[in-house]
Amino acid sequence: MILVESSSFERVGPPCRLENASANTIIPPSFADTSPASLYSEPVNNKLKKALSTSIKVLIAVGLIYWLSTSGKFDWEMLSGVLVSPYSFVLLGLVGLNLLLNSYRWHLLLHSFSVKQSFYESFKLGLVGIFFNYAMPGGVGGDLVKGYYIVKSNPDKRTASATSILLDRLVGIASMAVMALVAILLSGDLLQKDWRLQSIGLSLSALVSGLVVFVFLSRSKRIFSYIEKNSFLNKLNVKGVPLKVLSAFKEVSHQPSLLFKTLVLSVLSQTCLIFVVYLASVLILQVPIDLKTVYFAVPLGMIVSAAPIAPAGIGVGQVALYSFFSMMGAQDPNIGSTGITVIQLMLFAWGLFGSYYYIRMSSEISLEKQGA
Repeated sequence: MILVESSSFERVGPPCRLENASANTIIPPSFADTSPASLYSEPVNNKLKKALSTSIKVLIAVGLIYWLSTSGKFDWEMLSGVLVSPYSFVLLGLVGLNLLLNSYRWHLLLHSFSVKQSFYESFKLGLVGIFFNYAMPGGVGGDLVKGYYIVKSNPDKRTASATSILLDRLVGIASMAVMALVAILLSGDLLQKDWRLQSIGLSLSALVSGLVVFVFLSRSKRIFSYIEKNSFLNKLNVKGVPLKVLSAFKEVSHQPSLLFKTLVLSVLSQTCLIFVVYLASVLILQVPIDLKTVYFAVPLGMIVSAAPIAPAGIGVGQVALYSFFSMMGAQDPNIGSTGITVIQLMLFAWGLFGSYYYIRMSSEISLEKQGA
């Protein structure tokens, strides 16, 4: 989330082959016979590396929050004013709606790959993912946990499960980039005067254009056939995974109605977070702000927060939102750093429900193993 969630397609074991599949059918190693608990049963060197990486990320997050606080770019009183307000439950509801919409988007993608899972199960796994992103930074990522459980219930759809999560990420990023780009293009005067906004606008344009080109290329049978036969490109096809993922993308690209639905859901889900910040500013803190500014800063800030620099984007998101609000000439840029903190805290609150579902699912798996 989001992209409030961080991506976790990391290697956790050797590639596996599907039962009753051809000799060349390889599944991504991320979800290959791996449970969340088993990821902690690793060699000592790997554990030390992860512990060091996690420690560095936590230090970065703490350091950024400290710097923001001491430099007047983070207002603790402003944050407490939002959290103690009776309207905070409205904001919590908007964050929950964001999660519901994101879960439905993923549910549609799973359905397109013929992966059997109810919307309720998708929502539960989304909450479990949020819990792991926030409560266990640097350990097991939320996407990997979601992937494990969806593969467990659909063992013959491992590649589709991994691809659905990756595609869900890309659709979310694409929608956020488009929203931020539209907002920045509507800021004519500011765009002409600030080279930073011009640079961001060009970067967003390149990103959106690249994604559009990728979708159109993935629809071409001729290009796909060329990639399959080209010897040089086949060297890049490590373990066969990239080609299988590209094949899955090709399948989805031929469903324009699905792409349209997922993009609309992404825009709606991001609008929920945008109004969390907007209502916190206008309704609770009584600080006027241009809605166009929020539509630019929040989606872009969520993209930046997804970078694996600090746990769940804490600290990084605050710096990004403060900077973006400042670029757009906001009356009080502290609204940006406060707003993203409110979103993160409320995502964590929803993630606590995910911890409950995770404990229940883990107990069910233990009972299954005992009965086997």
